[in-house]
Amino acid sequence: MLITSSVGSRRIRLAGVTFILIGILFTSLYLADGSHWIFKRQNVNLGENSQGREFWLDLASKAWRYFEVGVGVHPTTGLHKAGLYWPYFTDWDLGIYLQAVIDAYKLGLIPREGDWGFNYRVNRIITFLENRQLTENQLPYLWYKSEDGSPWGTTQTNIYDSSKLLISLWNLKRMRPDLGGRIDSIIKERSNYRLLVENWSGGRDLYAYYVAMAFQLWGFPEYVGVRRTLDEVKWIKTLPRVSTYGDVELPQYTVTGDPLLHCVFELPPDPSIDWLAEVTYQAHLQRYVNTGKLTAFSEGNTDLQDPSYIYEYVVASVGGGWRTWVITAPNVGEVSITPIIFLKMAAGLHALFNSDFTRFMITQLLNSLTDTSNGFMDGIDENGRIVRTVIDKTNGIILQAARYAIMGRDLSFFPYPFRYGETVNQTLVVIGWSQPRFRLDMAHTIDTLSGILIAGAVSSGSTSGILKMAIDTWVVGYNETSGSTWMIDTGSNIIATGSPGVNLISYHYNMSRAADGSPLLPVQLFRGKTALDNYLYVTSSGRIYTLQFDAEGRTIADFGVVEIIRDEYGRWVLLAFGIGIDGTRAAGELLYNIQRYPVYGRAVVFMVFDEDGNGSLEAIRVVEVIP
Repeated sequence: MLITSSVGSRRIRLAGVTFILIGILFTSLYLADGSHWIFKRQNVNLGENSQGREFWLDLASKAWRYFEVGVGVHPTTGLHKAGLYWPYFTDWDLGIYLQAVIDAYKLGLIPREGDWGFNYRVNRIITFLENRQLTENQLPYLWYKSEDGSPWGTTQTNIYDSSKLLISLWNLKRMRPDLGGRIDSIIKERSNYRLLVENWSGGRDLYAYYVAMAFQLWGFPEYVGVRRTLDEVKWIKTLPRVSTYGDVELPQYTVTGDPLLHCVFELPPDPSIDWLAEVTYQAHLQRYVNTGKLTAFSEGNTDLQDPSYIYEYVVASVGGGWRTWVITAPNVGEVSITPIIFLKMAAGLHALFNSDFTRFMITQLLNSLTDTSNGFMDGIDENGRIVRTVIDKTNGIILQAARYAIMGRDLSFFPYPFRYGETVNQTLVVIGWSQPRFRLDMAHTIDTLSGILIAGAVSSGSTSGILKMAIDTWVVGYNETSGSTWMIDTGSNIIATGSPGVNLISYHYNMSRAADGSPLLPVQLFRGKTALDNYLYVTSSGRIYTLQFDAEGRTIADFGVVEIIRDEYGRWVLLAFGIGIDGTRAAGELLYNIQRYPVYGRAVVFMVFDEDGNGSLEAIRVVEVIP
């Protein structure tokens, strides 16, 4: 008997639907006994596009078709349905839709404003949550109807389904802090989510970890199940192992695809989860190398009558022991069925690892799943049978994969990569010297204060690692005659405060160019005849930001930038500065209080201004995000 934390409400059966079969376009090999179908391993010319932005944007735009109005989203209520032919949704499904809206906006697939833009869709979701009918226990029902938002059935939600909505709302709050009050009220006042976690015991599986993180993020860390589950992950590398193809050693910890991808794409980075993703990928690769069968184990619809839904486990506890490559069905246990190559898992692995194996696999799947008029179908099985069901989870994860492949772990994940889990990641906080040198002016005390704030944000919660501070001349060399600069320290991750006019780190990267000759930084500072003439320039949008003055010549607004890059040495560099000293101060305050501001992408430009007319520049507003 398989012991697992199952999520029953996501086992959607889509039967009785007529589909048009799409021909299998794969190069294939049938075994003599006809027992199964495998791919020939061959060299495939995928082209540069398969790894680039255009490939992922195309994939995302097709996945987004599912969430278009009239396809997966009801035109009257603005609520979505879990499957193309399943007009109901759970908390998990609503979380999928909300995260899809966030990712689509970040990818530029939908506008911020206007009918069915980002803000419009978000407001429809929040308004529904503020008004939906709840059970007597103030918990959501398991299912709601997309056509009118009313409950479908009398069963209440479960802790697993609700965790997805909680995490998506957390991510929305990071993007729209102005909605914080409404979101907090939904979770902590209107709904009694605490009731779900009070007697929850936790588990040694990724769904349990996802649940524990959801409740920890929302301020419920004190419960035994939450603490126990998070501790299991913290020590996951010390767990006993189970071996699979190619001597890949996997921990005795329940692993399947969906929660693994959600953990990596949505949650604060954790080195234990990233390690688990790596060994899970190696297991998939070695299964293909040893069997010739493309492998993307996850869970989902089968497009069969029985079983209609399966869980494909890379590792699972079965009959008191741990095994690999186990397939189960809800309320049945282990089943014998041809494994399905799930498109969402293939896309997720490709976004994470971008290898020859993942490129080949995603290409083969896309060559077969050509009907994307309503989004992507779920996948194919190893015999080449198309799994024709079209649901929110497949298309939602593909959007997440595209966002991750294009944007990576951007500023929304700060303090990562400077703190990774509980470890400070060999980071140097660099401030300018308080003396004129090279072509730079003396740094200001404000630069140091800003650096202290950022250092506090990085070190808070850390239990190991090294965080150091340095003067810019210790880290950057320069030649007065030629005007050239070079890095002395090439190994440390760097955080620099102060503009290119006062900090050699900022100056060096402000002047640096990428291989194609374009500016290395998404936002540059250009210096005028005086400091009052300096301005910020955003390469992608062409926007210019300058100091603003009132009629009497007093500064009423400064602008600043926080931007992150990976330089030629492969280390991370974050620059935080303003045109003036108020902008640099505000950069430190913004990062120290990052949950109050919509910080994401490669860079954000912000304004610090006098909001109340008292003569002090204190209010901060993000004015542009560079994805």
